[in-house]
Parts: sequence; C-alpha cells; structure tokens
Amino acid sequence: MTRYNNNERTFKVNPDNPVSVEVENLKAEIVNIHEKLKDPVFLGSLFHVAASERENTNRILKTLLARLESIEARLRKLEGSTRPEGPRPPTILPDVDFEVMQFVKDKGRVYATDVKKRFKYKGTNAACARLNKLYDQGLLEKKQVGRRVYYYAKEVDVQKA
Repeated sequence: MTRYNNNERTFKVNPDNPVSVEVENLKAEIVNIHEKLKDPVFLGSLFHVAASERENTNRILKTLLARLESIEARLRKLEGSTRPEGPRPPTILPDVDFEVMQFVKDKGRVYATDVKKRFKYKGTNAACARLNKLYDQGLLEKKQVGRRVYYYAKEVDVQKA
C-alpha cells in the first residue's frame, strides 16, 4: 500500500480498489492543471486561443447572415413576381406608420436616429423596429452604409387608417 500525505491527513491507496486508483489519478491531473493555471504564458495562450475562436465564429456568423439576407432577397423577388399585374390597392397604415412613411418620402433617406429625433423616441430601438416593420411590409428599401442602415421609400400608395 502507498501512503500519501497532503499536509493534514495521510491517505492510504488500496491498489486493489480501482475507484481509489482512479481518484488518485484525477487528483494528480487536477494538481497538474492547477499548476499550469499559475503560469502567465499558459494563461496568455489560452486567451489567445479563445480570441481566435471567437474571431472565427464571428466570421462564420457574418457569412451565414449574408447568405440568409441574399436568400430573403430572392424570396422577396419571387413573391413579388407571383403577384398579379395591375394596380395594387393602397396600403392602409396606422397614423404613426403613415407619418413615418411621409417623413421618409419628404427627406429622401433616413436612418433610425432621424426617426428617433423627429418622433421623440427615447431610444433608437423603437425607431429601428418601426422602420424594419415598414421594410418587412415592402414599403421601404434599406441599404447599409458602414454602421448605418438607410431607409428609402418605395413608390407605393399608402393611406392613413
């Protein structure tokens, strides 16, 4: 039998008991990892690997997002081509959406901060949500320039509710 001393107690390892041998092996691994975590070079390499993996994940997500947007654009185009030709009935909008549409038409192009200031929203999230809703309804077009997303009015007939 082997005896181990951990400064407070002395433990006996029974080589016939596989559980006690496995516990000792795990304890040795934990001590080894604990010692490695004290090494700044090891910690630096861990952080470097984590940062590299995050960059790779962000790159993959950006590619997936671009592909999803292109698929959405193709779907919108297909949905638009299946509609019957001829005059479309006017889209009836709630008062606030109608005013946003008029603001976009008057200004030519807007981004969320313009809408936030004009309609006195507390934050840009509400303005973004409203603009995106109008975009999803097919009433606005959007174009990203740098970090800003500009919205343009389409030539559609809208009426106030």
